[in-house]
Parts: sequence; C-alpha cells; structure tokens
Amino acid sequence: MTQKIQQIVCFLLMALPAMLLLPGASVAQVAIPSSAALQRSESAFEMVPGVVVDPSGDAVFLMSPGGVTEAVRFSSGELLWSSDWAAKPLALYGDLLLAQVETPSGFEIAILDARRDGWKLETLQVSLPSGLFSRIDDTVGYSFKALARVQAGVPLLSWESRARYTGGVAPAPNQPLVQEQSSAYRLDVQSARAIEIDPSDFAAARPSLPQNVQAWADSGVASVGIERVGKVLAATETTDQRQKVLLKRWEAPSGAPLADIELHSGPYILELPSADGRHLLISERVDSGDFLEYEWSIFSLENGERLGQVRHQQSHAPFYVFGQTILYEARPYGHRVQGEWQNEPHKIHAVLLGSGSVVWERALRDTSFKGQSPP
Repeated sequence: MTQKIQQIVCFLLMALPAMLLLPGASVAQVAIPSSAALQRSESAFEMVPGVVVDPSGDAVFLMSPGGVTEAVRFSSGELLWSSDWAAKPLALYGDLLLAQVETPSGFEIAILDARRDGWKLETLQVSLPSGLFSRIDDTVGYSFKALARVQAGVPLLSWESRARYTGGVAPAPNQPLVQEQSSAYRLDVQSARAIEIDPSDFAAARPSLPQNVQAWADSGVASVGIERVGKVLAATETTDQRQKVLLKRWEAPSGAPLADIELHSGPYILELPSADGRHLLISERVDSGDFLEYEWSIFSLENGERLGQVRHQQSHAPFYVFGQTILYEARPYGHRVQGEWQNEPHKIHAVLLGSGSVVWERALRDTSFKGQSPP
C-alpha cells in the first residue's frame, strides 16, 4: 500500500505543472514583459478596431466572427492559434495581448499569451458608471468602443460610449438626444487592476518638430500630415487644383529640407496614409468595365518609391504594407457574379502589390448595427 501511495504522489507531482498551465488558468501574478519583449512589440499597432499588427513577430491578431481571437502569420496566413477567452484584440504589450472579453455584464480585459497559444493568463475587471455596459457589437442607439495602447512601456486603456435616444415618442424637454461618456486607465498587470487616469493622458503625444517644419505644417498646405518615417520627416502637398501630389521631406531631426518628389499627376479621389504612417495610398477612378472601378497606387513616404497598385471596388480602405504585400480591410459588399447576386462578408486581405495575387484572407467580425432603428 505504501508503494502505491508513493506512486500516486509522484504522479501528482509530475502532473502539477501541466495542471497549472491549463489554457485559461489564471496565475497568481502576471510578470511585466522584459525590456527586450517590450522593444520587440514597439512597432505593433492597431490597423482597424479588432486588428492588431505585430511586424516584428510576423503576426496579425484578428477579431474573428463567433467571439474568437485569432493569431495569423502575416507572411503566409498560417493560423498560429485561436482563443475563445477574448473576442477583440486591443494592443500588444511585450509578449502579452490585451483583449476585450465578450461578457453580458461588466467590462473585462483578458491578458493572453501572444507568443504561444493565446492562453488566458489573467483578467482585469474595469468598473463602469451605473447604467453603462460594455459591448463589442453596436446595438440600436448604443455603441461602446474600447481602445488600448502602450506608452513608455505602460499599458493604457480607454473606453467611449455613445447612447442615442431611440424612443417612439419625443423625449422629455430635459432629456438629451445623445449622451457620450468616456474614461481612461493605467493597467497594472501584476495586480490585475485598472487605475483611472486623466483621459488626456491616454492621447499619444506628438513629437516636437524643427521650427521650419512646424512653420510649414502651420501654413495649412499639407494634405497628409507630417510623419517620422525612417530618417526623414514626410508629408504631402496638393497643387494645381488637386491635380498634382508632391512629397515633402526633411531630414530628421535637423529639419534640413530635401528635394520634393512628384508622386501623382492628374485627377484622383483621395490620399490616405497607412495605419503605421509609412506609406501613402492615392486612389483614382479607372474605366475598368467591371465593379473594380478604383485603382490604389501605393508609395513609400520615406523615398517616394511607387511600390505597386491594387484594383478594388472601394475607393480606399485602412491598410498596412510590408515588403510587396499590402494588408487591407474589405468592408461587406454585394455584387453580381454571372448574373447572380453575391454578398461578400467583412474580411481582411493580404495581396501582392502589382500582381494583385491574394496571399491570404480571413473573415473579420462585423460589429456595425444592421437592424432598423425606431422612427
């Protein structure tokens, strides 16, 4: 009997580490990411709500339909992991992914292991004012938006709510038609606490510019605002009644001017900088004979190089470029295919510039309200 007990004890001791690391198990304390991990994640950014791009980790974290967060390899589209512990990725903090939990009440932020398999390490409870509730999908007359970012190595969180009166009769004289509220927090991952801060502390601080560059920016001629791209400061200016787009550049940080580069000549629809501010999309309408009536030309804001084109049915979309691959959001739309109407869901596409070949695509959760609002 003694030998049997010893065998059971040995088995439990061997199994204990695995039991403690079961997916979703909450640990007593989440370690602050190392300085090396934080440095690796500095280039991560939110491309659109629910899509966090990690260039250094070759990964994209997606808000997928069905309340699941997915990690996808950017270069190939390979699914790295999926987690149903959180529904909406918000920000990368070192090796940790901060993500919003879909819950019928309260407001919760999950801390997921971003580098391994999306295990939930801890959950932070965030208190909301009475009468408010967190939502990922918009509902009739109500939206709740959560945002997160990392500033100077500290994770920050904010939320904004907007409630619109949707009653069937006129509201009372003292009842506002729209009520908006917001708040911001510093997240302490070790103690799993959200500490309220001034909302102005959440806003990203803009770096100071050399005097001559600031004077040019203040003149109001910029069509795309000044961005730090590599070793230069870059912006664009439109001339000749929106017929020409010039790339303006200065050396950083001295502000010494560099030669202007003409990016585009002729009519165009709009300019749009990439989500990370390193590239520019110039959209123009083309006579294509099909529903792909817009051509996007993609330029580097660092040197003015034209990287390639994409044909699309939308005039523009949020995007990010790495090498010869463009990642962009495609909103839901419908079109006819051989006489039959076909609806396309909300997706994210990775496409090769120039050839237009699809590297990969995945469905994104559509959070917009699709129902009818009261009259």
